[in-house]
Amino acid sequence: MKTLKNQQGMSFFSAMGIVFMVGFFIVIAAKLVPIYMEDMRLIKSLETMHLRGENDSKEEFLAQVQRRLKVEFGDYVPVDPTKHMKVELKNGESYLITNYEVREHIFYNVDAVVSFSHTQKIN
Repeated sequence: MKTLKNQQGMSFFSAMGIVFMVGFFIVIAAKLVPIYMEDMRLIKSLETMHLRGENDSKEEFLAQVQRRLKVEFGDYVPVDPTKHMKVELKNGESYLITNYEVREHIFYNVDAVVSFSHTQKIN
């Protein structure tokens, strides 16, 4: 049996375990960070739109949001306003509520599901 004095460094299997763990977390980060960045871009876009729903019906308002998101994001809009957004009236004020989830394939049969929920006051 070796004493602590004679042992040096780590074994090959320990080093491979650490390399595997670091690689695993890099793959997870590479898949999930763009999803969160896109959500932050969506929220920033909604904040800068200066949403006004004074005389519009809910359907007209959501169509306006959809047109603006189409201009902002191009062909790929991460959220369909007709499915994932709704307008609610609380305490006499209107709010745009956004609920959606994104599924991302990680590897083999492993997927990540990230869900987002945001509430924004409509002027």
